[in-house]
Amino acid sequence: MNNSLVNDLWRKIAGIDKRLQRQEAQEQMPGGNRLTLRPQLYAGRVGDVAKPTFVTLGAYAGYSFPIYASDNEELFFRESIPGRWDGASNINAYAVVMLSAAEDVGDKFQFQLSWASHVTGSGALASAVTDVGTSQTVAAGRSAQYSIYVLTFAVDYTVPTPDLAPGDHFGGRIRRIAAAAPQVSNEIILLDFYMTYNVNKIYKSV
Repeated sequence: MNNSLVNDLWRKIAGIDKRLQRQEAQEQMPGGNRLTLRPQLYAGRVGDVAKPTFVTLGAYAGYSFPIYASDNEELFFRESIPGRWDGASNINAYAVVMLSAAEDVGDKFQFQLSWASHVTGSGALASAVTDVGTSQTVAAGRSAQYSIYVLTFAVDYTVPTPDLAPGDHFGGRIRRIAAAAPQVSNEIILLDFYMTYNVNKIYKSV
């Protein structure tokens, strides 16, 4: 192989190694980095219930939510708390939603994340959940049909006893619930849902 090509290859490898070292150092800084995971969402209580309604818009797809009324208009998910999480900070969940029709500025809508956790591989699951609600007011310039909003839900890791820990089984349920008046007139479409963790480790098998 040509010496100049070999030298060029080694320079590129050295550059990649330095970038990886910088990335490793940054990822090991407490609170300096976040891990984002998108759990799979499950619609319908028994699988054959077509609720919430699945909708599409061009290349986008989502679920259209009315206000929950004990009618299976809800989504479920489950996740294993990642081992890279620092175990000492709240977990944030985010719902990306859009208006299904034009709404009045100042009208409101609200979603609720209900969650529970369990130490994997021991004991029995319980039906009790912790509810976290997030209300949103339709803003000026963002009241047209298909306007997008991002809702944030803070998962307090100290709520369960013992605290949430890496490897725990985390279950979640998403509903749209009644907001304070005045409320929007139409359904709200959920486009995406993800969770972020502050991490202080590059890799852990859990």
